[in-house]
Formats: sequence, C-alpha cells, structure tokens
Amino acid sequence: MLSAKEESRDGEKISLHFTVADTGIGIPKEKQKLIFDSFTQADNSVQRQFGGTGLGLAISASLVNLFGGRIWVESDPDGLSGGNLPAGLSADRHGKAGGAAFHFVVPFKLAENTSPILYKADALDGVPVLVVDDNPLTAELLKEIFAGWGMKPKIVLNGEDALVELRTKFANNNPYQILFLDIRLPGMDGFAVAETLKNENDSGLKNLPIIIISMSHSPSDFDRAIQLGVEAFLTKPFSHSELFNTVQEVLFKKGGTVDKLFNAADAPAKHSQTVDEFVTRPLKILAADDNDLNHEIIFEYLNGKNHNITIAKNGEEAVNCYDGNNFDLILMDLHMPVMDGFTATRAIRAKEEGTNKHVIIIALTASAMKSEIEKCHAAGMDGHLSKPIRPRELFRVIHSFFSGDPVPVKANNPDMDLTVNKQFALEQLNGDSKMLIRLAEIFIDKSPMIFNDFENTFATADRAEIIAAAHKFKGSLPVFTPPDFMEYFLKFEQEIREKDLTLAMEKLKFVKKSYLALLRQTKEMVEEVLSKE
Repeated sequence: MLSAKEESRDGEKISLHFTVADTGIGIPKEKQKLIFDSFTQADNSVQRQFGGTGLGLAISASLVNLFGGRIWVESDPDGLSGGNLPAGLSADRHGKAGGAAFHFVVPFKLAENTSPILYKADALDGVPVLVVDDNPLTAELLKEIFAGWGMKPKIVLNGEDALVELRTKFANNNPYQILFLDIRLPGMDGFAVAETLKNENDSGLKNLPIIIISMSHSPSDFDRAIQLGVEAFLTKPFSHSELFNTVQEVLFKKGGTVDKLFNAADAPAKHSQTVDEFVTRPLKILAADDNDLNHEIIFEYLNGKNHNITIAKNGEEAVNCYDGNNFDLILMDLHMPVMDGFTATRAIRAKEEGTNKHVIIIALTASAMKSEIEKCHAAGMDGHLSKPIRPRELFRVIHSFFSGDPVPVKANNPDMDLTVNKQFALEQLNGDSKMLIRLAEIFIDKSPMIFNDFENTFATADRAEIIAAAHKFKGSLPVFTPPDFMEYFLKFEQEIREKDLTLAMEKLKFVKKSYLALLRQTKEMVEEVLSKE
C-alpha cells in the first residue's frame, strides 16, 4: 500500500510524508537499523527464499538523504496488534501483525505557477496491458512500473505466444487495451506481430493500440512502424515520464496524430545528441563487410550525416572499388569470403606505394584480443572498431582521424578485459545515472538466480534446456557488460549448440568467474555513482 500526505508547510517549502507498506514476513526490531546498509539484509536466508540483495533500501536511503529528508521503518512481525499497530500496517484474522511500513519525509519547494494536470494516474487503474520482450529483466521492469500505476500487466517472451495470448483474451471477452512490443524477438519479430494484428479481420484486435519499444535509433525502423500504423515508438532507454505520457496519449487523447506520438522530429535529434560533438566534413567511405545487417547499420548511421557510402561484400570487391575511387576512409571487416580484410588491406597498401596516398583503414572486428589487433597493425590498418558497432564509438573514431587528433589502436592485454567502465555504462544510457542505478539494481537482484539456474542445467545434460538457460542468462546481462565478456559468452553459447557439452562445462568455470567479477564491479559502480550524487 502506498500513501502520501502533507507533513508540514513553511513558506515556500512543503514536506510530504510517504508510506509504503507491505504484507511480507516483517523485520525484527534488532535488525531494522541494518537494512539500510548496502547489500545487507535482515536475514540472509531471505535472499534464497525471496530473492534480492538488500541494495534497493540502501539506494532509497541515499536518495532520501540527498533530498534532505529522512527515512525509517516500522515493523512488529512477532507481536500482536492489540490495536496499536504502526501506521500503514495491518493484522491478519488472528490479530497477528505482519509486513513492514517504510516511511520517508522529503521537503519540496512549492511551485510559483502550476499548469493544469492533463491526465490523472488513476485513469489507468485496471487497464490490462501485454508486454512482449524476450529480455526478462526489461519485461519485469515494465511490469513493475505498470503495476505501480494500477494497470494489470502480463509478460510474454516471444511473438507467437503474444498472438495466442491476445486472441485468447479477446475470445474470452477480456481483451487487452494496449500492447507493448519489442522489435527484436526470437522467431516472429515485433514488426511481424504488429503486421499480423493490423491484418486481423476482427476490429478489436485490428485496432489494438500498439507501442513499439526498441534500442534502435534507425530511421528505417521508425518508417516501418509508421507504415504498419502502430500508435507510438519508444526508444530505449526512456524515462518514466516519457512512458507515462505515451500511454496516456495512446489511450485517452483523441485526435492525436501518429507523427506526434512518434515524436518523429525528436527521435533523430535524440540520437544525434550522442554523436554531434564528432561532426566532420562529408566523407567518401567504403564499407567492406559480408553481413547485410552490418551494411544496413553502417549505412543508416553514416548516410544520415551526409557521408557518401559505398558497400563491398568481400575483400576482393573492396580492392576493386578502391581502384578509380578517392576514398577518405575504409571500414574493413576482417573475416570475409573470397578475400579477407587483412589480405585486402595489404593489397591496397601495395597500390599506395610510390604515391602520396594513404587511405584510413579501420578494422571491424568481433575480437579485441591483442594478437588480432597486432595483426591489424601488421597489415597496415590504422585503427579498429569492436562489433557490435555502436554509433557514438563509430563517430568518435572517424572524428579522431579527420580532426587532427587520432586515437591509437589499443594494445590490449592478451587476457580479456573484464573491467566495468562507468563512463561506458553512462554513454550506453545517454548519461542517465538514475537509469544506470535502476538497471544495475535489477541485474544485482535478478541475475544470481538466473545464473544459478543456467549452471544447474549442465547437470541434466539436456542440450535444449542448456541452450534455453544460456539465452535467458545472456538476456539478463546489462548494457554495460564488458564487450570482451559478451564476445566470449556469444562464442560459448555457439559451442553449447554445436560441440561436446563436456568442453562447454570446462569453459563454464571461466564464465562463472567472469560473471561474479561483473556482479562485484556492478555493485561497486553503483556505490560510486551514489556517493557522487
């Protein structure tokens, strides 16, 4: 139960008293002072039974203190109510007190001018919403938010199950009123689900409001969503207010246009905020890669900045394209059919001998190992970019070579770099430290159980079960996971599918060691971020 009331008022300031009460197991009095410490629980056995690490209360206490407020807890799990229960608590039918009531008081400055409230939160009470996302942590976060608004959320993890769920509820006269749909789903993707619904004969399913959620900033994804007639497109990460306003717009604002709900003018601007500081003159760029998806990504990123892009699908095509063209930059994948990137680079450097030409060649590699990077140097490459390609890093490296301030290729340690970089983490979330803390908290709370389940599946020797558990664990990894570990795990996952499971079990030891290091560093990063806010 959540409640809020005015505690006091003094001139331009007002203090609000919030109470959050639950009906859980309660907290003994001798343990109540401990629960606001980082990673401390009143009873460590609780973590095994109910999940959680105790970080949430430490974060809450830090935030309340930052606002100049105070926080405390009231609980009497073993005593009888006797009519004297603390505020917010209730007794069961035997008169036994249960749960805990958390209180915090925070001062606020009164606004000089207030605008009329467009919507009321209680308008969402009881609204059924379906969330379709194969990342269980993202789905659980959305479920938690929607439930907090009084909605009735349900999660499914793939497109096929989403259609079954939607049709079943509609047939039972209990339809969903809004659908949140991730684009990238296993099997049937989000666009295919949306297209299927928009082509349904029944008007109820055909007109179901759909909000696309995606990490993609690609204009082609926006265009595809508009063509399908979905109601809104939210780019991750998004704030609570963006989410709330979008839901309200879609459900209740009549006459709103798709363009407004898509924020079509805002979306490219949001994307460009991460790269505009790396503006260069328009460049003539050759992208050599045998992966069509990478072609699309590179073209979308670079063409939007007025660069001229030529595509080659292997090293031989890249060398042929080089002849007769004055490229400023070549993005060279290392492992391609017909001719690999190393051979193509050596061929281009041979053509440059005796001339004043030196085209910048950047390696595109899924590996950041020292041996491969040294190979890039030896072949004559000027730098490297790790896959998956991230727009900010792409533009940063390009800018470094065309602004007089080159960035050297890293001579990485031969071992994997498992360092969690706070700055990298914030860049992945557009500098949103609150979102970073929230995602880190979810990872810390949820991933130990997910990894434990994954580890235990090896005892079954059931390949299908192990593959499913590996996919679930991969989905639990946060956006700030060190690229080296992510690369290693993707290869490990492939070996689970294709090779002897005995070999995979040996590598599982290293995966566990790396995961525990990631978990520990994530906790340290959260404490560091909180200490500086």
